[in-house]
Formats: sequence, structure tokens, C-alpha cells
Amino acid sequence: MINSHRKRWNEQQKILRKALEQYQDYEAALMLCLSQHAMVHSAKLHGSGLWSYEDELMKDMTEETFRKIPKKSKNSIAWHLWHSTRAEDIAINILVAGDPQVMNSSKWREKMEISALDTGNAMTAEEIKTLSLVINIRMLIEYRLAVAYKTRDIIKGLRPEALIKKVDPARIQEIINQEAVVQEAQWVLEYWSKRTIAGLLLMPVTRHQFVHLNQAMSIKNGR
Repeated sequence: MINSHRKRWNEQQKILRKALEQYQDYEAALMLCLSQHAMVHSAKLHGSGLWSYEDELMKDMTEETFRKIPKKSKNSIAWHLWHSTRAEDIAINILVAGDPQVMNSSKWREKMEISALDTGNAMTAEEIKTLSLVINIRMLIEYRLAVAYKTRDIIKGLRPEALIKKVDPARIQEIINQEAVVQEAQWVLEYWSKRTIAGLLLMPVTRHQFVHLNQAMSIKNGR
């Protein structure tokens, strides 16, 4: 069943990419984007009956599985969810909307009981291990939900002309100022700086989440 849902999601992602690239029927494209986004977050986000990949991942999840770093992987499920959520929070709020990060509200870092603030792209093995062991799992899931709610508000407010705009260099600088991406991971900023707003709706808002959920599911299934 999960494979059929993932296949369907991938098919819809291709349709979304084409719609955004061709700048056609922007309202339908944004509705599809919201649907794709909903399915990579908890069903609590939308309550529409859509399949939720996150809920599928978390079903019967043990704390040991969530925190462990398998021999065949450099990361844990905890890291995958942390990293993909941070990327969404930073990109959608700073780059797309010019808003404060969700992370900087409601003391999320303290609630998650972590010191990390950046995307985690350049974390060492020891840093990943520490994050995986200490992060408050319930608060991480709540943080994901808070980020997702804000993302949807921003997407719903986008105008057609915004989709084709390139990322504002001043907003890239703001990410640097806030240390949301570390020096060792500057390639992330180089990638984002070449995107349009439509491109960011694919990576990292939808496709990036899907990729990391796939990797997390592989860990859960022992692959």
C-alpha cells in the first residue's frame, strides 16, 4: 500500500514541476503543491483524509529505532526529520516570505533540548549522534507541525508573479547572519540562490521532504 501511495506522490510531483515551470494555471499548481506538502507531514495538518507519509513512518516507531544510526547510514531518523524541517523553515520563511523562522518563535530549540540551529548539512558524525540521542522527539514532531502550518499560510498568499522571481540575495545574506546555514555548507546557499520561488516549493518544501522520508523509512525497515 505504501508503495502505491509513494508512486502516486511521485507522479503528482512531476505534474507539479511541469505546472510551476511552465507558469500555467497558478491556482491549480498551488493547490497541488498544498496537497503534496500535506502528504509529507502529519495528517493533523490538514484533516482532509489524505495519506500521510510522516504518519506512516511514525506508526509503531520505537524510540530506539528513531534515534539509532544504522551501520549502513550516516544519519538517524531523528536527523532526517530535523534536517528536512529546518530546510523548510529557513527556505520558506526567510527566502520566500522574508519572515522570521518558526525556530525563532516559542523557544523551539529549548523545547527540543538541542543546541543545533543550522540545517545540519555539515554536521560531523559525533554531532549527528549527539543530536539523535538528546532531541526531544515529541517536540520535534510538534516543531514540524508548526513549520508546516506556517508554510501553508505562505503558499496560500503567493501571487502568480512571485513564482518566477529569483531568490533575493539580501535574504541569502540574512540566512548567513542568522547562522541558519554554516560556512561548511555554503553549497546549500549557492543552490538556493539559483532557484526561483517556484523552485523552492519543490526543493525543499515538497520533494526534499519526500526524499528524507524515504531514507527514514529505509532505516525503520532495516534496509
